[in-house]
Amino acid sequence: MKKTMKRVLCAAAAIMLSFSLAACNNSEPAEDPKVLLENASEKMKELDSLSMNANISVNMEMSSSDSATENLSLDMPIEMTVEMAGIQSDLMYHTIVDASLFGTNISTEQTYYDGVVYTNTDGQKTMMTMDVSEARQMANVGEVSTEFKNMKASKDGDKTIVTIEPTKEELTQLMDTLGSLEGSTMDEETLAALSSLTFDAFVITINKDGYIENEKFGFSAEEEGIKVVFTAEIKVSGYDSTTVEMVDPGEYEALNY
Repeated sequence: MKKTMKRVLCAAAAIMLSFSLAACNNSEPAEDPKVLLENASEKMKELDSLSMNANISVNMEMSSSDSATENLSLDMPIEMTVEMAGIQSDLMYHTIVDASLFGTNISTEQTYYDGVVYTNTDGQKTMMTMDVSEARQMANVGEVSTEFKNMKASKDGDKTIVTIEPTKEELTQLMDTLGSLEGSTMDEETLAALSSLTFDAFVITINKDGYIENEKFGFSAEEEGIKVVFTAEIKVSGYDSTTVEMVDPGEYEALNY
């Protein structure tokens, strides 16, 4: 069960990122939201840099049939920032992930450029080579396309709100596509876990300039006495104005695999 929940949380994060690079053009919303999102994808591909900030909340409640055993509730807040530059040519990115678990804070900072990824986890600094195609998966995940049938677009002042209510079948298709990018496929355990999820709608806010400004989604799952509620909100900024600073390689220990 623990393995299943871990795989589902990773899968949900991948689904979240698949929407994080969407945008639309400066025209009024198309009558067909599908066309709107197709135009958005094409516009976003032209960007050479961007920034993202994600606030993720994971709440897990574990109940026991044994009256002598107390139920356990676990909250795990996660904050993540991503800065990307050189998307069109020499990709660079910098990420910071801050997580809290059982009162312990864990911070991981990662910088990638020139085929090397530099990782700093609570002061422990390591570096290793990474194929640029692997790094580009982070940039290209937003290009994943799935034909969602239940979607709509509406106006809120000078902003556009796109709402998508995906079916489990559509999410499974998206998961398969994301897995193929990583050279892997979903096992039966993960597929079974995915089928047990209840997803909220994806809500994407687009600003007056046609770029993603905010997006939200969430899901809940319950199995074998364990209930998980996952929510995420992403804010995007720094369109074509984001830079990534290099690190001092001398401070990092080389890892070879």
